[in-house]
Amino acid sequence: MESSYLTVDFFRKLPQEMETPKGGKPEAAAAVDRYGEGHFRRIGSNVSSYVNMVSDTLRNTLPKAVVYCQVKEAKQSLLNYFYTQIGKKEVLSQC
Repeated sequence: MESSYLTVDFFRKLPQEMETPKGGKPEAAAAVDRYGEGHFRRIGSNVSSYVNMVSDTLRNTLPKAVVYCQVKEAKQSLLNYFYTQIGKKEVLSQC
């Protein structure tokens, strides 16, 4: 399950540049455009990146989980069959 944790690589892929107005400074852009279109685009981009990461994680782990459940069920079925066969042999040997 460690593969589903957020890693440093996920955060490195997120856009980190501040959008600056033409001819302006980044600090001025942050003060003027705090809740402007660029801010919301960045939030949308981060949410989109997170949703894509979750989708990729599900796409990678779901088949493994299905196979795990199938193997677990087969193992339990084989153990039950084995115990039944051993129980029959013990009953026959006691007679």
